[in-house]
Amino acid sequence: MAGYWLKLYTEILDDPKYYRLSDNAKLGMYELMLVAKKVGQDGHLPIVDDIEFYTRRPASWWEPVIDELKAINFITDNETGHVIRKFEDRQKAVTDTEKQRYYREALHKKEFTGDVPVTEALRNVTESKSKSKSTEIEKEEKKNTGFAPQFFNTGWHEQVFIMATGKSGIPRGDAPKVYEALDAMRKRFTTESEMVDYLKPYYEAWTSKRTKDGRHFSKSNCAWLYDWALAGDTITAPKLDRVMEVHHAPKYDPDCELCHGKGKYMSEKVGRFVACDCEKVYAEVEA
Repeated sequence: MAGYWLKLYTEILDDPKYYRLSDNAKLGMYELMLVAKKVGQDGHLPIVDDIEFYTRRPASWWEPVIDELKAINFITDNETGHVIRKFEDRQKAVTDTEKQRYYREALHKKEFTGDVPVTEALRNVTESKSKSKSTEIEKEEKKNTGFAPQFFNTGWHEQVFIMATGKSGIPRGDAPKVYEALDAMRKRFTTESEMVDYLKPYYEAWTSKRTKDGRHFSKSNCAWLYDWALAGDTITAPKLDRVMEVHHAPKYDPDCELCHGKGKYMSEKVGRFVACDCEKVYAEVEA
């Protein structure tokens, strides 16, 4: 049961035995619980030498403290040594049944005593104002657009981006622009899947394009989103090969739309010079 956190119960404040302890014993009680949690032996404490090491306190300090805690039955002895009583039961996970019981007890206390923590009361007031403001915004937008806005799930920006691109997340450098663009587009869609269906073609069109030197557009560049998708640009089909630059070569079809009789042309698809098919045409004519 080793771990890095410890459960403490507020009922200790209502126990008169706790108030009769010396200040050293009160402090020692908490430090021994921390040691027991750290060693993970279900409340069984290590030898005094180890307790000294973990707490940086000498045995002369711990001896009277342990005696005092034994006197109130906080610590008991068995064949293995010192044990914190009921430590295992108090540190185990709370069951669903216990959670329900605690919840009902809290409701009962609020109903009959009116004892609501100040922080909770303030939170309730804040939430009430927030809900009221959200309702007013929804009514206004419904009046202007004919339908109420769809509020996506928490973390929807990341989820939409991942589903549209297949990437593991939003590139850190582009995150501010990506969030801004997605927020600006959200009102166009009623569900996250609708936005994903809209964005996918833009990402696919971006990744299918090449630069003048034949390299694919960078997949980590999110300009496809905040330049294309946000503006609603029309997505065109990939361009057909066209002549960008040619080499001179004899005996090719002078009427060829790609090489104009030069024999080779720069292909946008593969990013390099390729031989023109019109050579075959010329060979057939010669034959």
